[in-house]
Amino acid sequence: MLVLLDNNVSRHFSQLLPGHEVMHVQQLGWQDLKNGLLLTAAEDAGYEVLITADKQMRHKQNLRDRKICLIVLNSLRIVIDEIAPLAPQVLEILRDLPEVSLIIVNPPFAL
Repeated sequence: MLVLLDNNVSRHFSQLLPGHEVMHVQQLGWQDLKNGLLLTAAEDAGYEVLITADKQMRHKQNLRDRKICLIVLNSLRIVIDEIAPLAPQVLEILRDLPEVSLIIVNPPFAL
């Protein structure tokens, strides 16, 4: 599956998603594209998923007619140590990508 990491997600997160073709916006020169333009560029390039830590993107963009799925990493901080525990949930979502345009991945709760 073609997966794009937003500018606010560490490039190292791609190493936690084996079996998928994962690119970072900086690798494509898209780091300056704002949300709507980034979503359009990603869709036009064939990306199926955009992974972001931008919790506001879903409020600022109309996702209804988008072909791309937006996965939002809901973490207090966006450093790799904080988002790495979310990778198993993201992998599960990617295995069976639902027909929805927005998925929020919350950190697992410790008991």
